[in-house]
Amino acid sequence: MKTINKMKIFRIVVVLFTASIFLGCELGLQEEFEFKPELTITDSFKDITAWDFMNNFGLDSLRDVQTGELVLDPVTRARQIDGDSFDYMLAAIKKAGLEDLYQQKATTNRTYFLLNNRAFLQGRSILRTVTGSNSTIIFEGFVGGIPILREGTAEEIMENVDTPAEMEKLKTILMYHIVTEYVAQRPTLFLFGEWYVYQTLIPGQDGLIGLMRDEIDFININGRKRNPQYSPSPMPASAQVWDAQVYNHNYIFSNGIGHHLSEPVRNKPY
Repeated sequence: MKTINKMKIFRIVVVLFTASIFLGCELGLQEEFEFKPELTITDSFKDITAWDFMNNFGLDSLRDVQTGELVLDPVTRARQIDGDSFDYMLAAIKKAGLEDLYQQKATTNRTYFLLNNRAFLQGRSILRTVTGSNSTIIFEGFVGGIPILREGTAEEIMENVDTPAEMEKLKTILMYHIVTEYVAQRPTLFLFGEWYVYQTLIPGQDGLIGLMRDEIDFININGRKRNPQYSPSPMPASAQVWDAQVYNHNYIFSNGIGHHLSEPVRNKPY
């Protein structure tokens, strides 16, 4: 009898312990599911323009997390820029002569999709789209028959935009990423899973852009590849193949609101 009682007690303990583990896991999953990381509105920049924001907070070089020293390219020894910063967008805006679009104070009815360095250099890179090349290497000549190469600055690389056709393409890309209305996740995109179509600074049908807020409050642009469960995008196929998802939302400026993108979007091919 004593042996049987001990076995029963042991089995009860095992069952209770196992149940507690499963219950604990279940509660953890519920908390993770309900977490919405993108509801905060960043109004710390409400006294500066989108242009000021990029100039003051969007230029950065990678630094070692322990020493704080600049991270240099192992070959060229040039500083490595932070992919989340806006060195290339600033250089592109200056090259295109469109500073006034980001400095304007006449209206707050503007939504700026700010394109980070990755949007210019990786994937469907803006640099390749405009110039046909994704290279950021500057050739400085030969020393002893050996070519001297270095990593160019954003300003130097954007100087490769040197034909009227390339300049027109660059201006079109930048202007398509400015919407003529103030679009926050909420309450502007009121219903999640529904598409809202807006006009960018590109006139006519070619300047339309589709925006949809998903159930975890990320803005999806022009397509639903990341969220195929939602209603189809109203945008043409040429726009849907270049869809994107905002990764940082609701930067309130004195002249509108900004959202960060890591890849460019379009309506029709640039």
